[in-house]
Amino acid sequence: PVMGVVFKTSCYGFILSIIYNFGVFPAITSFPILLLSLAPVFLVTGALMARPKTFLHGTSFTLGFVGSLALSDSWHDDFTKIANMGLATVVGVGIAAVWSSLNASLIEMNTGERLLKASAAELADHSRASRRGDMQVWFSRMLDRLTLLSPRLSGEGGDGSAIEKAAISDLCAGAAIVELQNLRSDAPSAGQAALDNVLNQLSAYYKRRQKHMTVEPDAALQKAIDNALSQRFEPPAGRQTDDPSCPIRISLVGLRRSLFPQDSLMESTA
Repeated sequence: PVMGVVFKTSCYGFILSIIYNFGVFPAITSFPILLLSLAPVFLVTGALMARPKTFLHGTSFTLGFVGSLALSDSWHDDFTKIANMGLATVVGVGIAAVWSSLNASLIEMNTGERLLKASAAELADHSRASRRGDMQVWFSRMLDRLTLLSPRLSGEGGDGSAIEKAAISDLCAGAAIVELQNLRSDAPSAGQAALDNVLNQLSAYYKRRQKHMTVEPDAALQKAIDNALSQRFEPPAGRQTDDPSCPIRISLVGLRRSLFPQDSLMESTA
């Protein structure tokens, strides 16, 4: 956006310089009249440059205007020379704007991919960890990453939007994984086995995604989640705890929706 402003205002300055060179300067007969003719332009651009909000507009317009003015001790009508100078300036600024935009896009995409790879590595670790997870730590870390992503990708389409969606999906999936790790010990043995299978499949998937960002979750992971959803999660005999089936199922459904948003949950679990 910055280089786009510089390019447009430089073009405006070049156009005005052509008007001055061939419409105003031929009528100039003395130095005071020259000052009076240039005063409106430089007073306006000076006012723009004095304000931080319009500083860039005023500066780039002045450079485009002054760089193409044929100021000398006598007027000459060498249009080719003046046009070459102005066009060289405009083309140079245009090339810089295009290169800056492409370079910024590559940096933003690389930043997004690095953050997603870091998230995939953590999700793989969380999935195979035997310790209880900390939900607050996970949310804080992912929100920090989303804060880093949003300013860089807010103006981008296509891949930028996909990266933001993937980051939000990782946030939801990570919360579900932490919850499953924390509730796993309250499930019966059959339910624990089903949850272990889900966590192992998740760990394998996120390990693959560390290497290839475009990899999709496979059918084995989907089947493991659906199998866990079909289990009855009741407290083991003799344990005085609340029934954990509701939070476990909520976490499994959250995983299912995050990883397979296009597939029908009702059909898969039927």
